[in-house]
Amino acid sequence: METPKPSTRLRDSRYGVTFSVESPGAVKVEGEGIPRRHPLIANGGFISTYDESVRTPYDSLLKSCSEFEGCDFLGTRLPPHYEGGPVGDFVFQTYGHVLKRIHNFAAGLSASLSLAPQSNVGLFSINRPEWVYSVIICNIYSIL
Repeated sequence: METPKPSTRLRDSRYGVTFSVESPGAVKVEGEGIPRRHPLIANGGFISTYDESVRTPYDSLLKSCSEFEGCDFLGTRLPPHYEGGPVGDFVFQTYGHVLKRIHNFAAGLSASLSLAPQSNVGLFSINRPEWVYSVIICNIYSIL
């Protein structure tokens, strides 16, 4: 079986990472794209982890923050300068900054709410970085 070739269209040129390859033997359907897979399982099978040091989503976050500390992670769009004006540019937080915010936010939540693992929490928010922090914190502390 021929090894699938990485798609240049789905390559992140900033880091030289290929995110997916075409699935070998996939049936082409008119009007649809060809199914894709992660390059590590391009020829079938499953993997338990992409890196032996990564076993949980939190491990993955820590690894990403270590490798890409100064790179953009979460972005927020600035509001218009005046009523009805155009929306402003994106302002990004780096991986390192986000990790620090997550740890600070987690410390505040655990001190004020005394949540134990398996506690139930409801999150209701528009899309914003604090929502992402909250989801990650819930995952770290096994809060449902």
